[in-house]
Amino acid sequence: MRSAVARRTAVHTGTVSQTARTITVRGDTYAVLIEKTRFRYSVLDAAGAVLAPPHPVSGLRVAREGAGFADAATAVLVSSARAATAVVRVTLTDGTRLDVRVRPDARTVRFSTSRVAGTATIDFRTGPVAPAYGLGDYGAFADGQPEQRTPCSGEVAVRPTTELTGIVLDNLTNQGSCKRFITNFTVFPRQRLAQVLFFEGRKRVALTADENRLGVGGTRSVDGLFYLVAEDLRQLYRDYKDLREAHGYVDARPDARMFGLGWEAYGALGWNTYQASVEETVQAFVDHGYPLSWGVVGSGFWPGPRGGAAEGTTNSFGTWDDTPEPGRVDSQPGLPNPRYPDPDHLKGVFARHGIALLLGARTNVTALPEDGGNHDPAYDGDFLMEAIERGYLLTGPDGAPAVVTRAQFPSGASYVLDASDPDAVRWFVEQMRKWGVQGWKEDTMLYEPDTHRDGNWNPLVLALHDAGDLVMVRNAAYSVPGDSLRLNDTMCGAGTDFHGNPDRIPVQLLNYAASGAGNVYGDYVGGTPGHGSMADEAYMRYFVRNAQLAALTPVLAFGLGPWELGRADYADGVKALALWHESVRPYVYSAVLDGYETGYPTAMTPLPVAYPDDPATYALANDTTRQYEWMFGESILATPVWGADFATATSRDVYLPAGTWIDIATGAVFTGPRTLEGYAIGPDRVPAFVGGKGVLVTRDPGSGGAAGLTVAVYPVAAGSEYRWTDGTSSSTVTSSNTGWDPASLTVADLTARRDVAFDVDDVTGAVRFPLVPGHDYALRGGG
Repeated sequence: MRSAVARRTAVHTGTVSQTARTITVRGDTYAVLIEKTRFRYSVLDAAGAVLAPPHPVSGLRVAREGAGFADAATAVLVSSARAATAVVRVTLTDGTRLDVRVRPDARTVRFSTSRVAGTATIDFRTGPVAPAYGLGDYGAFADGQPEQRTPCSGEVAVRPTTELTGIVLDNLTNQGSCKRFITNFTVFPRQRLAQVLFFEGRKRVALTADENRLGVGGTRSVDGLFYLVAEDLRQLYRDYKDLREAHGYVDARPDARMFGLGWEAYGALGWNTYQASVEETVQAFVDHGYPLSWGVVGSGFWPGPRGGAAEGTTNSFGTWDDTPEPGRVDSQPGLPNPRYPDPDHLKGVFARHGIALLLGARTNVTALPEDGGNHDPAYDGDFLMEAIERGYLLTGPDGAPAVVTRAQFPSGASYVLDASDPDAVRWFVEQMRKWGVQGWKEDTMLYEPDTHRDGNWNPLVLALHDAGDLVMVRNAAYSVPGDSLRLNDTMCGAGTDFHGNPDRIPVQLLNYAASGAGNVYGDYVGGTPGHGSMADEAYMRYFVRNAQLAALTPVLAFGLGPWELGRADYADGVKALALWHESVRPYVYSAVLDGYETGYPTAMTPLPVAYPDDPATYALANDTTRQYEWMFGESILATPVWGADFATATSRDVYLPAGTWIDIATGAVFTGPRTLEGYAIGPDRVPAFVGGKGVLVTRDPGSGGAAGLTVAVYPVAAGSEYRWTDGTSSSTVTSSNTGWDPASLTVADLTARRDVAFDVDDVTGAVRFPLVPGHDYALRGGG
């Protein structure tokens, strides 16, 4: 992984003290109180209020391989009270001793242990803490599934709420499919508390009514368990970003292009793409007025019989299926031979329309036949032998390449690139760039056996990004080393299957965001092909409601063309949503960059994180009331009608937190906190309210650069300050006005030292004026 960056977290050695019964370790914002009996510890805030109570049995337990758990029995402080780190010698009930190091910094405290003999499972635990959010991909899993099988369809039930109390996970690790963004980070907003344990292998989590547990299995020690306590959640997320970067889990600086409208070939064409079908579909989007910024061709561009045991892969490295192959039989009859006869023409079609072309990317390569793979030099080239000779693959205990016996693709056994080797990463990036495209949808899916190398993708994905390529992330640990984080495929349905359960989408996205990843992508509108007719009424409603939800997330993309819907009003409504999303792209990208800089999930903020002192937000997102709401940037409250009732629902109970809120479509004004019961939200509108900072920065779709930038200040928050950036220039809009009467309101360009003309929106009352990037503005007067 990339070496740690300089930490912004304030360093503080803290203090250590003890009494006859307790040991206390203090930072600026917390105290950890450790009972000498059973090492029961609690986390308190600076005023002494309990944030995490002690576990009822013990704060530490260890199970050696083949044996049961032994709990902590006694704890003795063996370090000096003047030491920067408290060293506590713990004796377990089986007589084993180990040292626990507790190191305080200003707002974080680190727990680590000495090594035990052999391998063991080690759990640290407090009493219960709630409400809780996070856990990355695993935050979408229902309770009672400690040993989920793969892939996820039919094997994993969707969590009915974003709140995590009840979940128990004994092998939290990358297992492909819906288990690829791996983190045990958990935030407790009400307490301004979070926790994380950095570890590459088998992680353990329990968030129940009895305990809050973080542990690891198959290890000899714990090094890197942190509790974070801050006075506000923005600071807490900044501290978490610093911690993960210090441990090598680095976020990439997102590229603005990935937050424009996108297209994925799989959504329109499935697995069996070919050049003519891709070019025709992309051209149709352009002709129908969709200003695409990027498009993905994930499969089928490599050589060989499509769907055969032996065919090329994304790791055929620049070898397109551009040469006729006599006698070839593809799994789908009628595919052209070759499928991609003129790659340069394909690239030219994308380039002429200003669309970045991304291809699928995977880090597993087809294994040799003697290891159960289907490697064929005619399709795979000689790259595999080069990787083996140079030692660029993960290896087993015998030093030979480790074998993954089951993966989504390719068929047969695979080997996996060792991304902990910088030389292997450089080599892989050089090979991938032979495809001559602008970026990648990383989509490795490894099922058996577990590699327990959850961060193996981070340095490689980051290197692809740092080479100048766009990267859609699917596999990563703790951080987002590319431009956007995509959840696993969605499908139209109303059942309990993981992929076909619509309620999964907001639950998963919101727990990604709670995990510190706000630059999220909820799959292309309409989901995976196989729904039936585009004229089917239920599917059309799914498509439109899906578009409404996606328009209120950082990334909006399509597969099938909305103009194919069987109703013109639906088609027009979806296009209007797409163009609206494109118009607020400057606002969205500014929020994405804020998240990158601060670690706070600004672009998609769960309401319990945005309003941690409002208990009404804690359980809103659930599959019963389906009040899926979040802050989309600092000024938009997203309130889509979404869930398994997509075919019939026409309204929702909409909760408005404290403040003034304006329905973005109707201009209706409300004051929170309150619930708008049965609030009608039709399929022909943007389902959102403006509040919070009350400022949007928009651009006319189709204009580029600084052209067409407009500030819209809604009459909701006099006295607020909003900062906008495009990554190069920054502007601040301050609402210093005392009212909103346009007759006495002025808008001052503070940089140019002059007043600027503005107009007032007839529906919402928003004050609109042109934005010059780098200039600051202030509203004054207004009555």
